[in-house]
Amino acid sequence: MKIIVLTMSILVWITADTAFAAQMYYAKVLKVDSNNVIHVGKDGIYSAINLAYLSTPVKGEPLHEQANSYLSERLVGEWVRVTEVSYGGGALVKPSLIRLYDNTMINVEILKEGFALPNLQTNPPNTLLKYANEARQSEKGIWKHLQEFSRARYKSGGIESGRLFGDMLSTIQNAKANNVKPLILDKKTMLAYPFECLLAVKDPKPASTQYVAEHLGYTLVYHCPKAN
Repeated sequence: MKIIVLTMSILVWITADTAFAAQMYYAKVLKVDSNNVIHVGKDGIYSAINLAYLSTPVKGEPLHEQANSYLSERLVGEWVRVTEVSYGGGALVKPSLIRLYDNTMINVEILKEGFALPNLQTNPPNTLLKYANEARQSEKGIWKHLQEFSRARYKSGGIESGRLFGDMLSTIQNAKANNVKPLILDKKTMLAYPFECLLAVKDPKPASTQYVAEHLGYTLVYHCPKAN
């Protein structure tokens, strides 16, 4: 019986260690490609990662070259600590938190420079939202060109207004600070959806709490609208 218990304990320890190793590891940055995908390697094993909770400009969007150059200059040739986050479980390019040798987090630094925006659908930590709001208030980087960026990013529909994106950011930060879940309002149907439905609503408006939504006359639903 003792042998079985000991064997099970060892298996649990090995499994836990393997799971942890898959989430956090050290690697050398080999290159940053034109899509801002960061290629890392160690001991002949190579991975593709990107910045967790953030969205960076792609080709054709304002400040793409600046954001890409920033990442290349800060990262290529450096050893970094990579922490993969849970929401990218099945992705080929793993969303990750990236720290330099001095513990500087690149996810934070690029936000400060205004070369990235928070990806609101990934439920960013409030710390990242705070730095994004500071960059927004200082009109750094993308925030100075938000209307132009928004038109390039969402020209096929969705969030078309840079001001709306800023309102979204403030709403989420306030909601997180008060430990409540923000909602997305559909002004056409007068329905309030979970925030995860952001891109499924054609004309979205943020609401920081259920009380605010109901006070404005919206009906709360718990599923996203079906695509037309």
